[in-house]
Amino acid sequence: AVIKEETAESALEGMKRMQKKLGSNEAMSIDVIEKLIEGRIPAYRVASRYKPTKTAKAGKRHVVLELVTGAHCRPCMAADLAFEALDSHFPDSVLSLLQYHVHIPRPDPLTSPTSISMFRLLGARAAPQAFIDGVSPGSGGGGEADKEKKFEEYRELIVKALEKPSEFEIALTAKVEKSVVSGQVEIKGPGGRGLPHVQVLLVEKSVLFPGKNKIVIHRMVVRHELTGSAVGVPYRPTDGKMQIKFSAKLSDIQAELDAHLDDVEAQEGAQFTMWPTRIDPKQISLVVIVRDHESESVLQSLQQDPTFPDEELK
Repeated sequence: AVIKEETAESALEGMKRMQKKLGSNEAMSIDVIEKLIEGRIPAYRVASRYKPTKTAKAGKRHVVLELVTGAHCRPCMAADLAFEALDSHFPDSVLSLLQYHVHIPRPDPLTSPTSISMFRLLGARAAPQAFIDGVSPGSGGGGEADKEKKFEEYRELIVKALEKPSEFEIALTAKVEKSVVSGQVEIKGPGGRGLPHVQVLLVEKSVLFPGKNKIVIHRMVVRHELTGSAVGVPYRPTDGKMQIKFSAKLSDIQAELDAHLDDVEAQEGAQFTMWPTRIDPKQISLVVIVRDHESESVLQSLQQDPTFPDEELK
């Protein structure tokens, strides 16, 4: 029942009730659910691992792949599965993967105001559409049979991007405490004309929603931009560096997501059978992106999970 859109929400509630009766010590998290449905849903992982070259190590480049997709977009299946395989091939120390869900071809409850803003900022035209360090290879989608071809296409472009050095360095400290995510980013890099802008994106590493494209667990779903603006903030360094502080309540982010779905239902006449808007704190990751202010190409990026006080993990 949990892998079908029309029954998933009630199935999740039933699993929580079952857990209470069983008295299990293991929380009914997305990771536990994923183990239970393994082999029943489309998935694609690869055994190979990325090995950086000397040039890539010296350049200290971190690449970001941004994927415009939709849970009901059938041609997005190949890109979504390749996305999952890239996650198993590259460590997040060199590659960040981001999904921007959009209402294509029909309303998608994983869509957020931030993902719509990013669709426009990147100049995307359809779903699926990938952007590697802000540049789109212009390739389309495909079905499950096309996943390996799509993976290789993305992998080769990412390896090339990792060979390019960056003039910027990023350091991030972040925590989740009492359902508030907060932290500070420090950017080091050259100033001058045409200064870039900096984004801090809050993503959820795994979200369960059974879409029409047969993908059930969606990876690295962008939920919110933490600097208060979808385009981030201008990089204005003092002595070659800049610090940016951020803080947001998870309840406020959920309220924003709920309000967006309310608007979609009212404007499009849609009715969502499931509202996957609650953010699991343990699934949060943060991605910092430094973008060229004209081309939106990525100059440097970083991914890091927030820390938790001990009591938050109980």
